[in-house]
Amino acid sequence: MIAGRRWALATALAGLGVVAAGAPPPGVPTRPAWIPAAGVARLAARLLDAARPPRCRIQLEMYELGSVGLVGDLLAARRRGCAVQVTVDGTEGQSVMSASRLRRGGVDVRLARLVGAIDHVKALVVDGRAALLGGVNWGTESGDTTDADLYLPDDPILAGRLAADFADPGARVTAAAQGAEALTGPAIEAAFTRLVRRARGTVLLLANYCTAYAVQDALAAAAVRGVRVEVLLNRSAYGAGGAARWLSAHRARVRWATGPYLHAKVLLTAGGGLVGSANWSYSGMAFNRELDAEIPGPVLAGAWAWGSAAWARGIPA
Repeated sequence: MIAGRRWALATALAGLGVVAAGAPPPGVPTRPAWIPAAGVARLAARLLDAARPPRCRIQLEMYELGSVGLVGDLLAARRRGCAVQVTVDGTEGQSVMSASRLRRGGVDVRLARLVGAIDHVKALVVDGRAALLGGVNWGTESGDTTDADLYLPDDPILAGRLAADFADPGARVTAAAQGAEALTGPAIEAAFTRLVRRARGTVLLLANYCTAYAVQDALAAAAVRGVRVEVLLNRSAYGAGGAARWLSAHRARVRWATGPYLHAKVLLTAGGGLVGSANWSYSGMAFNRELDAEIPGPVLAGAWAWGSAAWARGIPA
């Protein structure tokens, strides 16, 4: 699962028909790309607008769905004759309201109501080829955060493996594509510790929440053995003070985020990275329905530039 060798991934969305690859819509990347939060809604709108009959299918799983514009784009695609399926978390207020509007417009909508957990996934698949997933919600202010998504323009194998997951939004995400796993639950923690344990040079972590002891311990151990560990934390988040003190005591370089609200859950190392919906917390890696992906090699440079700039803007803890 090293980035660059096994970068294709699965999402928790399902049942897409595979279509022949064609020219991408204007303004849409032709290769795997790192998409900062400010550009996610624009890219999503272009992907939705480009979906055309007779074989267009759109599937979305989104924790917070409140963008009036993107809900309108989903409805417009349905009116054009596209098959549109949407799963949202049944406890999130904006999402429940958007679900009602989508249902009235003929969209197949499912509310995920999990016991003691939430459906925290943020992922879109269009026409069985293009996938957009990561940490960015489709809320009214989601573009004004420090966060990012991963865009994969052509991965047709991922779509055919996902029907069971989409049919049961209360289940764990389990699908896989092209030999690469969709990272969920304990697999996210395992991938995190593996990447950090193997890291050389620099490790960069952007964390809205960083309360999982396994995550903190892996970063501390890397810093003690001489890896440059750079951590950007959200000062207002639960447990941030304790995490900062522990990591700083073990030679990590911790900063408080400035600028747009830090909503990211991103790990970067020279050998690969992680991006997705799961916070670096116990609930994020044990209970919630989450989806993370290992970052493909072609995207790492853009991810590093974005993440390093955010860390550099921070205030030393």
